[in-house]
Amino acid sequence: VGGDGGGLIRLTVSGTLTNNGSILANGGNGISYNGGGGAGGGIYINCSTLSGSGTITANGGNGGTNGNPSGGGGGGRVAVFYTTRTFTGNVTAYGGSPYSTGGYGGAGTIYWKDASQSYGDLVINNNGNVPASFSTPLSGSTTTFNTVTIANSGRLGYSGTSTVQVAGTMSLDNGWYTHTGGNTTAVDTLSLSNVSDMIATTIQAGTLNLSGGSVLKHPETGASSVYSLNITVTGNMSINGTSTISVNSRGYLGGYNGGNNSNTGRTSGNVTTNGSSDNCGGS
Repeated sequence: VGGDGGGLIRLTVSGTLTNNGSILANGGNGISYNGGGGAGGGIYINCSTLSGSGTITANGGNGGTNGNPSGGGGGGRVAVFYTTRTFTGNVTAYGGSPYSTGGYGGAGTIYWKDASQSYGDLVINNNGNVPASFSTPLSGSTTTFNTVTIANSGRLGYSGTSTVQVAGTMSLDNGWYTHTGGNTTAVDTLSLSNVSDMIATTIQAGTLNLSGGSVLKHPETGASSVYSLNITVTGNMSINGTSTISVNSRGYLGGYNGGNNSNTGRTSGNVTTNGSSDNCGGS
C-alpha cells in the first residue's frame, strides 16, 4: 500500500505571516510490503513579511517498512514571495527515505522571490541522500533565475530545446545538473564543488570554477544523437587539481554498444559507413 501524495496550500497574506509552528505538505509514508512513499505536495506563500522560526516542508514520504524494498517519495514544491524576510526556520523539500534496498526520493524545489528582485532564487537540496535515479525536472523554453543552488545530492534536469539563464551564481555543491538536448546554460558565475557533476552542451559564463573532484561533460552520444561541449567564458576559468572537464567514452558508439546494433563502430556523421568493423570501437 503506497503513501498518498501531499496536498496543496496557498497562503496570501497582505501583512506579516509569523510562522512559529508548521506549514506542511508532506507525502504519506508507504504502509506495507512494497508500498512507496507519496510525493511531497505544494506550498505557495505570498506575503508582505515572513517571520518566525517554525517549519515549512513539502518532503516526500518514506517507503513502507514491511515486506519488500520500497522507495521514498520525491520532494514537492515550495514557492515563497515576500517583501521582507526575517524567517529563521527550516524550509525543506527533501525526498523520502527508502525501506531496505529501495531508493531515496529526489529533492523537490524551493523558490524564494523578494519583491525587489526581477528573478527568484532556486534551491534544490536533498539533505545528502542520493536519489534512486532521475533528476528533479523543470521545463520551459527560457527560464531565468537570480541564483540557483543545487546541494547535498540535489539533482536538477532540463531536456529538449531550452535556455537556462542565471543572473547571478549557479552553485553546485555536491549537486548534479543535467541539461540535454539543444540547450544553453547562461550564467554570470558557475561554480562546481564537492564532487559535483554537470552535463550540458553549451555553457556561457562570466566566471567558471571547478573544484573538489567535480566533473563537467556533455551527454553520451547515441545512435541518433551527437553532442559536443561548447564553453565560452568572458572572464576567468579555474580547474583545480582534482576536477576535470571530460568527455571520455562519450563519442560515437562502438560495435554492438548502446543503441548501435551493428558490429561496425559508428563514425563521422554518426553512421557505420567507413567505421571500424568486427566489433571495433567508435571513432
